[in-house]
Amino acid sequence: LSPKQLFEKQTIGQLAAVAKRIEKKAVAVEQVSGSMPLLPIQARFFETAIPERQHWNQALLLKPTQALGADHLQGALQALVAQHDALRLRFPQGEAWQAEFQPTKADDILWVRQLSDLAELPALAEQAQRSLDLAQGPLLRALLVELPEGQQRLLLVIHHLVVDGVSWRVLLEDLQLAYTALA
Repeated sequence: LSPKQLFEKQTIGQLAAVAKRIEKKAVAVEQVSGSMPLLPIQARFFETAIPERQHWNQALLLKPTQALGADHLQGALQALVAQHDALRLRFPQGEAWQAEFQPTKADDILWVRQLSDLAELPALAEQAQRSLDLAQGPLLRALLVELPEGQQRLLLVIHHLVVDGVSWRVLLEDLQLAYTALA
């Protein structure tokens, strides 16, 4: 229905008589590629003297209420990276810092590790946080930790250049939806 028809036709019957079905075509979503200028906050980040730029990240440690399957989690992470182009950014330093979109595979993102004791987790989490690489990627690391008695922890680490406090809610919701769909 057009807006004009809504005003001209005063009853449901009249509107039904002029209504037309519109077939929606599936729109192919293409991933962003190439490079882009740095955002102002990204430029400011690179102007600031930071000793370990790759370690400037945000992390969440989650305790799953149900056992997570590594295969489903890997697929969900791949969907997350496909949906959110910023997670595929790399920041090589040439004459100046640049922002480039690069392909990322979920098997580059997800680490699955077995620990015999929860006390070993901080060292492993530190290793995961230090594994982010601004130039080569990834800027997202997921660590699924298998603990004794069937317990698990999921650590998500994302470089602050591509995530902020508000983005986490969206990313976590999308990750959960993708995981649920795959499981």
